Amino acid sequence: MAVNDPKEEIKRRLDVVEVVSQYVPLQRAGRRFSARCPFHQEKTPSFFVDPERGFWKCFGCGASGDIFSFVMQIEGLTFPEAAERLAQRAGVQWRTSAGGERVTQERQAVLQVNNAAANWFRHQLFEPVGKPGLDYLRGRGLSEEIIREFMLGYAPEGWDHLSTFLTGRGTSERLLATAGLAKPRQSGGGSYDFFRHRVMFPVVDVTNRVVAFGGRALDPEEKAKYINSPDTPVFRKGAMVYGLNLAREHIAQAKQAIVVEGYMDVIALVQAGIRNVVACLGTATTEEHLKLLGRYAESIIFVYDADAAGMRAALRNIGTFEASGVTARLAVLPPGQDPDECVRQGGPGVFRKCLAEAMSFPEYEIKMAFDQFDMSDADGRMRAAREAVTSLLKVHDRARREELLGRVAARWAQGDLSRSEQLARVLRLELGRRFSEQRGQRRGRDSRYDRGHIAETLARSAGEVEPRVARLEAGLLTAALHEPEWARQAAAQISEEDFQDPHHRRIAAVLWPLALGESFVPAEVVDAFAEGDETRERAIELLVGDTVWTEEEFGEAIAKMAYNKSTHGLRPKYEIRPAEAEESTTLEAAGEDFEAWRRRVAAAIDSGELTPDDPDFIRFMSLGRKFQGAGQQGFVEHGGLTTFSSKQESSSSEDDVAETDEQSPDPDEGS
Repeated sequence: MAVNDPKEEIKRRLDVVEVVSQYVPLQRAGRRFSARCPFHQEKTPSFFVDPERGFWKCFGCGASGDIFSFVMQIEGLTFPEAAERLAQRAGVQWRTSAGGERVTQERQAVLQVNNAAANWFRHQLFEPVGKPGLDYLRGRGLSEEIIREFMLGYAPEGWDHLSTFLTGRGTSERLLATAGLAKPRQSGGGSYDFFRHRVMFPVVDVTNRVVAFGGRALDPEEKAKYINSPDTPVFRKGAMVYGLNLAREHIAQAKQAIVVEGYMDVIALVQAGIRNVVACLGTATTEEHLKLLGRYAESIIFVYDADAAGMRAALRNIGTFEASGVTARLAVLPPGQDPDECVRQGGPGVFRKCLAEAMSFPEYEIKMAFDQFDMSDADGRMRAAREAVTSLLKVHDRARREELLGRVAARWAQGDLSRSEQLARVLRLELGRRFSEQRGQRRGRDSRYDRGHIAETLARSAGEVEPRVARLEAGLLTAALHEPEWARQAAAQISEEDFQDPHHRRIAAVLWPLALGESFVPAEVVDAFAEGDETRERAIELLVGDTVWTEEEFGEAIAKMAYNKSTHGLRPKYEIRPAEAEESTTLEAAGEDFEAWRRRVAAAIDSGELTPDDPDFIRFMSLGRKFQGAGQQGFVEHGGLTTFSSKQESSSSEDDVAETDEQSPDPDEGS
């Protein structure tokens, strides 16, 4: 490690928990902190941050790393960009390549000019020139306190007030254009302001940086009522959520995010005491919006006026909501009201009642299908049922789809139970037909032909380490990384060559010399592997993980490692090609190795190392049938458990064989 390594100095100065908590609400979990992973949708927290070692790991999707990789992934930055941002925060000088430095400098320049513009707009609002903007905001019932909290401002009438102000302080016209604050004049030199005679809404990210603006026109003749900044080096409309910097803690506490359509809707609800509210910029909700909100919320309620353009756009994108894994529901306001009008006219109670009556998007779409057709007419009922099937196809969760199907059938039957059951059967058949068309009648892992873990067994490569062995090795290394004395004990008794998993073998090759040295810093094991190396990710997983073993259990693990080495993990010493396996029907074809393997399996059953549901046992049974034939095999008892034997050792009946075959399916079945 270099003495003056800026990367290590940044990691030393910055607390990984503090950095991560800017983006994800963390809760203490023992010596670590946990949260729902920001990189995939989940309901149970599997994302952990280890403050002592400076790493994070998601045990759900497998993502892991340090503060640099976290900022890179969550902000979509390159390493130089993330490093520059963290270096500024830590007060460390960071040097990048010429290209990377230019990109970083441009982003920083845009953020600086955005901040200057936000301050200027805010100042204008409370000057005499800003009276039209302040009158508008007060007319909408906003207090000065809420105006200042959201940093609202005013862009005066005229062509170039902001441009003149900023260029007079050294800002180039090119930078103003890059930031989306001005446009070059078509004839002659100079620029003109992008926002003019508008109330200004700064768009602030979760780290409290002004990244863009929205402007509300005050001229009734203006065609565009609201305009937003164009995409810039620091802003993409499809990935930004307005108000999240102020709402994220409230969303995390409520475990729910309320999404409305506009800036004023957010501000009015916050003033009414409803603070877990944000707005997606633009009418279409994107996967990035959902992913961002999913970091903080377990469920999201989208609030629309029944006739809103946002409602229509949302219903066109039901598939996006369903595929995201986020629990998304829809709350419909009284006709003609937006959230601002709803809380001002009816109070927060009326708005909360609408939230309580929220329904899923497919459920709302089904309701609309029934509402638009005459249910007293046979043709109307038929058309409503067809529309309902189209909506049900968008629901990926089988249990939820079945629940909605029952509701469709009940509403269609209008209280007649027999008709309800009849339609339910018809709907299931129609859904099955439509799903078959979509999937090309492919058979998935949840097929009724795929009993138990047959598909998983078939998918495993021949050289893959057995899960039982991999778990043993991982547990031993985790314990060694947490207990220096245990690490020294293991290093003295086990060689890195004793590990079957190649990643574990590489980790042990680094860990054992460190454990036997004078100083033992577990984090150095991770640093021995390059970024992006799968072994590095495995090392982080082991380092962040908890060990629950006692010292006695650790000693037993070392003994088991030695046992696995001597028995080769209960694997046969020969390889059989598929064609040979099909043709081999006698014991002689397998040779003496099969009999030795059989004895090892029997011994493992006796010792408790192997159980009948273990993949090793199932594979043994399958190959045994192929080598010896169904008529040659039998079963004998070992320690109260039934295992395979040749006919000479068994008097089992063919009925017994058939029964056990059903319980231990052939892995080749359904392949």
